[in-house]
Amino acid sequence: MSATERVIEEDGERSDVGEPVARFRSLFDDAYDDLTRFVRRRVTESHADDVVSETFLAAWRRLGDVPHLLDDARAWLFGTARNVILTMDRGRVRQGRLALKVAEELNSAPPPGGHGEDPAHTVPSRADVAGAFAALSDADAEVLSLVAWDGLTTKEAAGVLGITPTAFSVRLTRAPARPPRPA
Repeated sequence: MSATERVIEEDGERSDVGEPVARFRSLFDDAYDDLTRFVRRRVTESHADDVVSETFLAAWRRLGDVPHLLDDARAWLFGTARNVILTMDRGRVRQGRLALKVAEELNSAPPPGGHGEDPAHTVPSRADVAGAFAALSDADAEVLSLVAWDGLTTKEAAGVLGITPTAFSVRLTRAPARPPRPA
């Protein structure tokens, strides 16, 4: 057994991690194809890999809760995948609500340039901004809204997302440059 397959527990005792790793690998090998088919029937192709990976991440984190029999484990994975899909759907609903709120705020904001500018000239640009925001991925919209609407600094926003300020800066820089998500 290599050194990477052993960990030191809090009490100083050494324990093997080979058994959980082997169990997870076996679960992954035995259930991956079935889980992928299950997920692809329920979400778009672009989201399927995300759901499957989130499901297996949950399985790894909660390996003690995963039944030992393959049929029971598959059912557990399918239920977990269903919950991941529902969570993603709630996120999309929140994203839609946020886009509507942004559009409403843009429509109720005073026109740029003061009183002399014709409001009719600002409506198309507001609609463009609202449409562009709605076309962003959930992650990109969150990054931009933390800075633009919530007024957080890079460091504060990074803390909200649980990432480093450098990683947040990279996301913030790349968000507007990404192509819009398909409708």
